Amino acid sequence: MIRFAANSLFSIRSSLSPRLLSSRPVLGQRLFQSSAKRNGPIKAGDIRVGNVLDLPPLARVTSVEKVKPGKGGAFATVTLQTLDTSKKKLNKRFRTDEKVEKVSLGVEEKYQVLYVADGIECMNLETFDQMTVDSTLLSETELNFCLDGVEIGLQSYNGEIVNVVLPKGVEINIQETEPQPNGATAKQGAFKSSVLANGARCMVPPFLETGDLIEVDPRTGEYMNRVSKS
Repeated sequence: MIRFAANSLFSIRSSLSPRLLSSRPVLGQRLFQSSAKRNGPIKAGDIRVGNVLDLPPLARVTSVEKVKPGKGGAFATVTLQTLDTSKKKLNKRFRTDEKVEKVSLGVEEKYQVLYVADGIECMNLETFDQMTVDSTLLSETELNFCLDGVEIGLQSYNGEIVNVVLPKGVEINIQETEPQPNGATAKQGAFKSSVLANGARCMVPPFLETGDLIEVDPRTGEYMNRVSKS
């Protein structure tokens, strides 16, 4: 897990040699030689952010909203971005029991985030080469939790980076939250609002306090659990 606290700065960049700092491939350079593989159909109700679907065309899921109306069957509204050079945004609606084709991309290369500016500046964990990745490959919520020091995976299609894989959970401190309400417990579902070290708002159990370290799902920004104090 990666820990991130307010006012902490990741120091790798300053310790790298000039040779490493100058080795900076850019998005679009052909880094990988791999192709997509079909995983077979999945139910639309199982679609998750980051999945790649063959509609056609191939497109990455950037958001999913599941709706169960008062009348009729449940459905999923899905926003996607195509993996071709057009990067076209698509909006699709599927019945939750409808089958869609899920695709796996090529080999996932491991990188570590140095910082996020106009793009995601990251470093290969094996070669120490640095590169800039297009930040639009992530949703706004995902980008907010693409923190300094987080380990990410980069996936490709036709030799170009088309997907950024975030960890399942990111550890981050609570910067501000209200005291525990009298008589409130987590089992009662009485969650309270908090502000995290990256400025994001998150609903957390009432027993948590300012400064506590928690784990958050970077795809949704939702609380997962409290990290035990060592």
